[in-house]
Amino acid sequence: MAISITLENIDELNALLKVEVKEEDYRSDVENLLKDYRKKANLPGFRAGKTPMGLIKKKYGISAKVEKINQMLTDELNNYLQNEELNFLGNPLPVMQDINWESEKDFVFEYEMGLIPEFEVKISKRNKLNYYKIAVDDAMVDKYAEDIALRYGKMTQPDAATNGDMVYGEFQELDAEGNVVEGGIQHKTTVMIDKIDSEDIKSQFIDSGVETRIEMNPKAAFTTEADLTAMIGIDASQVAELSENFAFIIETVQRMEAAELNEELFGKLYPDNSVTTEEEFRTKLREEAEGMYSGESDMRLKNDAVDYLLNKITFDLPDGFLKKWIKANQENPITDEELEKEYENYKKSLRWQIIEGHIAKENEIKIENDELKSETTRLVKLQMAQYGQSEVDENTLDGIVDNVLNNEDERKNIAQRVFDGKMINLFKEKFKIEETAVSMDEFIASVKEK
Repeated sequence: MAISITLENIDELNALLKVEVKEEDYRSDVENLLKDYRKKANLPGFRAGKTPMGLIKKKYGISAKVEKINQMLTDELNNYLQNEELNFLGNPLPVMQDINWESEKDFVFEYEMGLIPEFEVKISKRNKLNYYKIAVDDAMVDKYAEDIALRYGKMTQPDAATNGDMVYGEFQELDAEGNVVEGGIQHKTTVMIDKIDSEDIKSQFIDSGVETRIEMNPKAAFTTEADLTAMIGIDASQVAELSENFAFIIETVQRMEAAELNEELFGKLYPDNSVTTEEEFRTKLREEAEGMYSGESDMRLKNDAVDYLLNKITFDLPDGFLKKWIKANQENPITDEELEKEYENYKKSLRWQIIEGHIAKENEIKIENDELKSETTRLVKLQMAQYGQSEVDENTLDGIVDNVLNNEDERKNIAQRVFDGKMINLFKEKFKIEETAVSMDEFIASVKEK
């Protein structure tokens, strides 16, 4: 096969790829395909496999020719682009042309290409970035301890409710006189008192017990449509016509009683007996919180590095080609106006992908399968620990990890996490990092300022 492929550089950012296909390049493939069609053909008046080849060519000749040439173009283009190691954007775009597939035997196909220009990425200790380390104070540790104590606590049924309790009962639709509407809405549900939006209605639940009847306007108690429909047991289409007169009859009061911070709880949380006292428990919580918040600080560092490098490294992109490529590859068609509105954001994102790819190649950053498995195992263990499952046998854990990695979307997300971690470590190594201790509120405020 002697297909000829040539690249003509129009300028630094654009090129034209020409593919010459002659009849001898595809003739035998087309003939073999038609023979295969003949074996399977079942046309009226002929036994299976006995249809004259002339009739087969007349019926299927052009479609077989188009199929084989397109397949050949795809294969040859892919091989060419891989072997030549060209720095190009997206995929080559075919230049539209009129082709007479019946009469023409030799063809020249043209493809537009957008090229990535040459550029350098230089990072040294002269380039400074701030690293915002979130300080974990005693109030944070106290809050984490309280949350864990409640999570491992037990449910009780006190005589009277207070804020933070849950009450189970029934909503009943009322008429103007306060009587239950016959055939009206009646729905049993659990209400979390601290989730009631109206302070006046919330106060009626405080100190109330079983069989207490509380009249209310449910639209005032639950101001979001999602909460309202869930509590009353209706769908969104009924909200507009919903009565403002309802009663809630309390059947049970439920309260989560916090577990004591003692060795029994610590043993459940840390089966390796690494924590046996409340002091050790709080130290552990502080370390875990610092580890969790370090992820937030790392991502802030990465975002700052992205902004810094986008501002420092400048190069042009083939705008005309890119706009054509974006429109050609949209799942849903977009107008020129929509494209122009979003183009700068897309272009910025693409510029970073190019810079990031350059940095990764230059520093040999790759993702190995063992790294994916290790990160997935860490995430699974972390999630299971949050639900009180600190110890999992190895076979069960391996099965869960394999299931996660067999999900293509999950695998991509985890690969991105591993890649981001490597990029962040590289930035810490290459940039001059100045650490600044901040509170969580200060950290959030600094992020909003950006």
